[in-house]
This record gives sequence, structure tokens and C-alpha cells, in this order.
Amino acid sequence: MDDTEKLQSDAPLERVPQQELEIIFLFAEHFKSLGFTKIKKMQQRFPDCIAYRKTNSGIKEVIIEFEVQSINFNAHGHNPKKCDCIVCWEDNWLDKPKNLEIIELRKHYGVTPRIWVMAVGNDYKDRLSEADEWDWSVPSKSHAGDLVLFYYTAPESCIKDIFVINGQYSKRKSGSWTIKKTDVFANISRIASIRSPLSFEEIKTDKTLSNSHMVAMQMQGRFDVTGEWYRIYHMLIVKNPKLKKDLSDFSPEKIY
Repeated sequence: MDDTEKLQSDAPLERVPQQELEIIFLFAEHFKSLGFTKIKKMQQRFPDCIAYRKTNSGIKEVIIEFEVQSINFNAHGHNPKKCDCIVCWEDNWLDKPKNLEIIELRKHYGVTPRIWVMAVGNDYKDRLSEADEWDWSVPSKSHAGDLVLFYYTAPESCIKDIFVINGQYSKRKSGSWTIKKTDVFANISRIASIRSPLSFEEIKTDKTLSNSHMVAMQMQGRFDVTGEWYRIYHMLIVKNPKLKKDLSDFSPEKIY
């Protein structure tokens, strides 16, 4: 999680929450609007909270656990059969039990997906194209729901595949793509394979993108291009009109 990321100006916290106390604080702001009526019990052990909530069949007790990220519930070894709801900042637990409701607070604070460009070297190009879902190395500041544009290095030299990060973050031993000993991995799934890829030549000669960090670094690395997404999106759609449907959840109008 990116602890430098600021929230919108009217949020009660300056930056994204980093501890469970901050999750409880934000939950209190939305307590009533989420249908809860009263707290029965709070404690410093599992489960964190028991609250009353309005349902179609009347008032119901709800057992709640607070986590910064939903996957922490599993990492902490909690029993999902003894809990009804996880209140978290980010829901990144891919294979969570179906009985657990997830209340993801970041959706209430105008947090939208980031867009990333990641270079793929020759050792991994074939692997990436083999399947529509992978556990893959991702930027350390990325979140579940972010979009990843994979840039294939020379000889292709183009943005060729689009995936979304689903979550299930973990740290593992790094591969040959970095000098770091460990790297962050997450489950990703394909949104589209680009029929007419966006080449580096097109990117570096575009007036809007020519001064971007990814061009300065010759596309070698991982880049947050959320600020440039409006232009990249339209360049992709011009070349691939059918992509508009695939990227409907990531249109610039929804990102900005």
C-alpha cells in the first residue's frame, strides 16, 4: 500500500489509512449509511466488533473484523466461519470465502484505479501470452483494480496486452527482471490483447507523451501513467475501436 497517497480534500484523513485504528475511524463516518444502528461490543482480539444492522427481516447482529487490506484476515489466521463482515480499506483477497461480506472503504473516498505501464522482456513474453490469468510481479504501489499495460521490449517495442490486478498480494523471491531480492506479486487477469499495438515510436513522437517519464526511461521499468491515460486511451481506441467496450470500466471519464 502506498502510504504517500493523499485522499481527497474533504476526507477526514489526509492520507490512505495504514493501521486498523484508522479503518475504525473511517468506518464510523459511514456507520449509519451502511445500515448499522449500534455497536454492541468492541475488543482488542478477534473478532474486533459486534454491531447491529438493519436488514429486510429486522435488526441483525453482525460480527466484524477490521483490516487495512482484506487479505490480512487470512494472513492473521482468523476463522471465516466466526465472522460475517470484513471492513477494510482495500479488498485484495481473491479467493475469500463466499460467506464473508467485504466493506471496502476506499470506494467512499473517490479512489479510482491507477494505470501502469510495465515492460516485459524476452524471457517472459511467451509466458504472458499463454494464459489469461497469472500470478505476476506488480508495482509495489499498485492496488487491486489497477490496470496494467504490458510493453513488450524489442523487437516488438509496443504496448501489446492489457491486464487488471485482482489482488492476492504476496512477497516472493525476485526473478531476473530486477536486482531486488524480493518482489511484490498479485493475481492479474487479461482484459484484452491489443490487435493493433501501440508502438514506442508512436508514443515518443506524440506531443503529449513525448515528455513523459516512460519515454525518458525508454520504457524500461514500471510507470504510473495515470496522468497520461487520457492520451494513451484515445490512441489505443483510434487504432482499436473494439477496445472501447473492453475498457469501459477504465474510460478517462471514470478515472479522472
